[in-house]
Amino acid sequence: MAYDPILNTEIEAGDPVTQDLWTKAQENLDDHESRIISLEGGSSVAYHPFEWHVHGPYGGWAPFTNSDSGCGIIRLTFNITVLGGRVLIHQAGSSGSTEIDILYKRGGGAWTSIFSTKPSVAFGAGDYAASSNAVISTTALLAGDLIRMDITTAQGGTPFGLNGILEFEKT
Repeated sequence: MAYDPILNTEIEAGDPVTQDLWTKAQENLDDHESRIISLEGGSSVAYHPFEWHVHGPYGGWAPFTNSDSGCGIIRLTFNITVLGGRVLIHQAGSSGSTEIDILYKRGGGAWTSIFSTKPSVAFGAGDYAASSNAVISTTALLAGDLIRMDITTAQGGTPFGLNGILEFEKT
């Protein structure tokens, strides 16, 4: 149904309120509400992924699995579905691989990895290489959950800088 404007001649002072006028008002309201519903259903909001930035040489830190904070803790303020996890290496080292883990904690529970295969990048991939091997085992995270990133292994030599990236959608 399309919007049907109410004309000034239909609402002149002294004219009676008719059933036709009320029908037109109701149909316009119904049209308005159906348009709002279709807009709400069709809109999707893209959220920027959660990121942990590690600046500088990190090779001497690994493994960096501090159960208190890892490389930083994020508290979720809404439910999410995890879509992907990656590590992006800024400057490659000279041997080995860099691997990260993203863990979650719900209430008084223990820190638990979201991966069955953790994202990693071998030194041979070079500078600004991103992982593509992660396999996610826990996709549903809840508002109030805590998430953190750990560095489980580091490339040898002097690897410099990395980003841990967690892609998600709000649920």
